Amino acid sequence: VEGVASRDHHDIHLAVAHRVQQAGDVVRARGVVGRRAIEESDRASEITGGGVEHVRGSVGGGIVSAGQCPRAVSLAERGERRQALFRFDPRLRLMSTVDSGVYGPAIHTKGAPEAVMARASSWHDGEHERPFTAADHQRWTDVVTGYAERGLRVLAVAHRPLPVGAPIPASREDAERDLCLLGLMAMFDPPRAEVPAAIEQVHQAGIRVNVVTGDIGPTAAAIARQVGIGTEGLTVVTGTELDAMPERDLDALLAGKQEVVFARSSPEAKLRIADALRHEDQIVAMTGDGVNDAPALRRADIGVAMGLSGTDVAREASEMVLTDDNFATIVTAVEAGRRVYDNVRKFIMYIFTHAVPEVVPFLVFALSGGAIPLALTVMQFPAIDLGTTTLPALALRRGPAEPGRMERPPRARHQSVITGAMIARAWGFLGLISAALVLAGFLL
Repeated sequence: VEGVASRDHHDIHLAVAHRVQQAGDVVRARGVVGRRAIEESDRASEITGGGVEHVRGSVGGGIVSAGQCPRAVSLAERGERRQALFRFDPRLRLMSTVDSGVYGPAIHTKGAPEAVMARASSWHDGEHERPFTAADHQRWTDVVTGYAERGLRVLAVAHRPLPVGAPIPASREDAERDLCLLGLMAMFDPPRAEVPAAIEQVHQAGIRVNVVTGDIGPTAAAIARQVGIGTEGLTVVTGTELDAMPERDLDALLAGKQEVVFARSSPEAKLRIADALRHEDQIVAMTGDGVNDAPALRRADIGVAMGLSGTDVAREASEMVLTDDNFATIVTAVEAGRRVYDNVRKFIMYIFTHAVPEVVPFLVFALSGGAIPLALTVMQFPAIDLGTTTLPALALRRGPAEPGRMERPPRARHQSVITGAMIARAWGFLGLISAALVLAGFLL
């Protein structure tokens, strides 16, 4: 199937590789329901409507017949046909169902191509089932790689008919075996238009963006490059490579300036990566939306959960929730945070500076033995504090942002808001100048 579908405000491009005459089986194995229109063509179909979960079309020039995709299937009808469900497992990267049909029950499986192919013993060439040989495995792998290098997310679908009267598999190990590979669905979910500009902004601000994803390596790398991640070098590490990587090597990898794509990663990998970054004394912001992401979100300095698609567990474990699930919102938050930080420093600098000309007249009066009159009375002291210190300082706290705030690197983790240089400048430079001017005005 080649075409374009719509999901919310995204366009999702779809393709099914190879000639597979049983297109309806491919669609059913994908768990597709809903009513969609198909515009037939010689080699492809345009898919109109919304959602990857609602797609059907022609495959390899063979038109989907009424018997293959007869009509829309309601959720209630799908539930009646479903006899067993093996939910998606992020470690196995598979999901399977056992459904009743005209010719008896059948197992439908979808998941990562390498996981499905590892459990396939045959494949369908459009007319007959053929043994799934090593040469076939390599050919299908090449197709997957080709799609992945174009930034497409590839999903494999397979099935296995069960003999009439056979018991329903009680475990997924028994269900997900001896499968017949039906086809591949390649989907391109384009990044939001504002993401490349947001990535450029965070790079200017000295922030690195590492990608931790369940996608295959070529797909993740292609999408990362499309949005501007890895402009100074991109390293791709698979889940298998990460599991075998010693902590020392992981620390060295994350300590470098290059950005890293962790492909086919598990939620546990997120937690390990967060720990490694914190071990390098880096400030870590981690995004996530699933229940399994909660430990990594909690471990990071700033956990960022998705407000639209995230789970309640992920939101509870996070410090920040994106109500629009938009990466650009994180950049806006960084910009706002730096503005607040700068204004707080201005507030503190003003308070510290203003304290010097209030204290110096008392010191001069005391050290001179009363020869120099007291410039401020006891009642004038709080009046000046209230009128010329508090209110202007509060105004500074809400001042506009400084130019260039997104062009400087982040401050160090252990750097305090009040630094020695700030105190020296407030008390030893600005404060003394203010005190000298005040005494000069009083004495003259």
